[in-house]
Amino acid sequence: AWCLALFAFAGLHCVYMLPITACTGFLGAAFPVVPPSMTADVVDLDTLETGEDRTAMHFAVSSFIVKDRSGRRLYPMRLDCVGVSPDA
Repeated sequence: AWCLALFAFAGLHCVYMLPITACTGFLGAAFPVVPPSMTADVVDLDTLETGEDRTAMHFAVSSFIVKDRSGRRLYPMRLDCVGVSPDA
């Protein structure tokens, strides 16, 4: 959709951007897929080495880290929305 919109508004000048946009979209699609699959591999390896099924613990730690990082990334923006300086 992004490629078609770019072509509709920019005409033939965007021919050079189409391959870049297509590659970026294709490679960017791996970001939400790869970390959970890596977590599954880590859980399998841990189960193989320890003999204990600690899947819930791995999922909880992984979810906590993702939520903590996203919260810290958004924290300054939330402060700016209400008019508070993060440096104060």
